[in-house]
Amino acid sequence: MKRPKLRKSSKRLSCHKRYKIQKKVREHKRKVKKEAKKSGPRKHKKDITVPNAAPFKAQILQEAQLRRQQQEELKQKQKLDRQKEVAKKRKLEEKKNNNSEKKEKRDKKRKETKTPDDPDVVLCRQVNKVLEQSDVIVEVLDARDPLGSRCSQAEEVVLKSPNKRLLLLLNKSDLVPREMVEKWLQVLSAELPTVPFRCVAQIQDKSEKKKKKKVPVSADLVTDPKCPGGQVLLKILHSLCPSHNEAIKVGVIGFANVGKSSVINSLKQSHVCNVGPSKGTTKFLQEVRLDPQIRLLDSPALLVSPHNPPVALMLRSASESKVDVLAAVEAILKHCSKQELMLHYTIADYRNSLECLTLLAHRRGMLKKGGVPDTEGAGRLLFNDWMGARMKYYCRPPDSPVCQPHISREVVAAMSSGICSEELAMDNASTLKALKCPNSANIVVFASVGPTSAIMDETQLVDPEPELIEEELEENDGEEEEDMEEEEDDDEGSEEEEDLEAKSLTQEVTSAKEKDSKSAGPAVSFDQAADDDTYDFNTDFV
Repeated sequence: MKRPKLRKSSKRLSCHKRYKIQKKVREHKRKVKKEAKKSGPRKHKKDITVPNAAPFKAQILQEAQLRRQQQEELKQKQKLDRQKEVAKKRKLEEKKNNNSEKKEKRDKKRKETKTPDDPDVVLCRQVNKVLEQSDVIVEVLDARDPLGSRCSQAEEVVLKSPNKRLLLLLNKSDLVPREMVEKWLQVLSAELPTVPFRCVAQIQDKSEKKKKKKVPVSADLVTDPKCPGGQVLLKILHSLCPSHNEAIKVGVIGFANVGKSSVINSLKQSHVCNVGPSKGTTKFLQEVRLDPQIRLLDSPALLVSPHNPPVALMLRSASESKVDVLAAVEAILKHCSKQELMLHYTIADYRNSLECLTLLAHRRGMLKKGGVPDTEGAGRLLFNDWMGARMKYYCRPPDSPVCQPHISREVVAAMSSGICSEELAMDNASTLKALKCPNSANIVVFASVGPTSAIMDETQLVDPEPELIEEELEENDGEEEEDMEEEEDDDEGSEEEEDLEAKSLTQEVTSAKEKDSKSAGPAVSFDQAADDDTYDFNTDFV
């Protein structure tokens, strides 16, 4: 039954809406036609399938498959050829680059032969110049390791000239226990006159202007209680002057970081020589007038011979760039007490140097990203503490005094002439009383490796002759060329093997094709399709 009062919705529209719809439709159709024109006419795909009604369909499909395999093999071969060409070009480019690098190395080795501009030669010449010009030589020793900071080669050069005098200055005596300094003074004073010394920590720069009272020229830091040993040293130097009118030159020599420039600044009571925590700050000879009778000569550090033990090479090297921090720390740890080092840094027991640096990095909070301990930073920290004043260590003197081979009784008598040994001993005792020495319980014990040998003759720094270098380079070039030829022969052999494999594949494909053709009958040729379709009543109709 039809429901009452229900009517369908009317399809009547307003003219405005109907025209708007028609306009939108026209615009859409126009847009579609435009895009179709841009893309061009559609290409209908050809149907390349073989119909089921075609005769010899299996043979046709087999031929198509063989043809497809041949095309793929051809593509693979072309790809391999392209790759070989690219590899050959790359090898040629690498060979050219290697030749250019070899030339650069050859030129560099020729230029690297020791010349007067070489820094080691310059330092060696400057040290020899100081030894030649000086009347009195003061060898500065590190009180923490007096034997390791002593150079027998420099002493031999000084003792060869009869008119020169040699003194030993035991610097940094405030970092060693007092009883150890006394024992070392007894050992060293038996050979040469020795004076304990302590440099002033802070010295005003001479460029700073400050109002001062006028004082005589000879009034230096020797009267300052902050510089123990200065007055004793000046007393000895004045006693060695031939007369009041004649001046003497005093050369200050020693290994790196023993405090040569700091000693001169302390005696002069001003900042006249550059000092710093890094090694090798002094590069050239510098003359400083202390008073009318004494002129000090500041010298560069002595060059360490490469034949020294690793610890001596690391601690006495003239430049920080030549020091491997991790190797230096490993060498230091082998010669010091483990228990005292653990107490000093408050770290746990360790088995090797790497574990020690790892514990130290964790203790000091030196961590990289991801919580990885910074062992290199910890190594630099330990090495800087060891070279500076933060790490207090000392070496025990030998039980039985061992005299150096170049120092005889005559030398001892000649060096101590004009110097009263009793007065020197009393002055050294008063100097030790003025020092604030640390307690031996909180100091690390270090095992000294003996005197450090230095290079005093620049001929020991000369490299081998350039002809030998050229011969070595030519031999290396010949070996590299032979290697290149062997690689090329290997590449040619691999190419021949690949060609043989391709030939074998094609032979297998052709043999398979012949077998299939024999088993399936004659192959179908579509070129003669029109001739086959013609019907002959004489032959075909029976």
